Amino acid sequence: MQYEQDELYATKMGILQKYARAIGVKAPTCLNKRALIREIMLIQDGKKPPCTPNKKGRPVKDSGEPILINNTVVENIDAEKKKPITLDPKEIKEYVKQECIARILSEIERKLNNLL
Repeated sequence: MQYEQDELYATKMGILQKYARAIGVKAPTCLNKRALIREIMLIQDGKKPPCTPNKKGRPVKDSGEPILINNTVVENIDAEKKKPITLDPKEIKEYVKQECIARILSEIERKLNNLL
């Protein structure tokens, strides 16, 4: 998948490094963000061939296919609910509010049990 330069600049450095490693940028952790994006764009445009990974040293833990950069859905924050939570600010605010109320109630219940 081809990404535009603006999308890459809006992405966090760790995600860029994983994507760069997957498409064949040599030593993505040694480059700053501007140089890393330049290398990614060169490989995507076909102006530079991807490098082959070096077999020396410890293998990379998270290697594989390129990751999606512009996801709009956050995977399960709460494993019990088993549904993705969207990035809508109203839904996030409501979710945080419910979590805070649940924590406060459990703390009150614990303190009442200690008193009795």
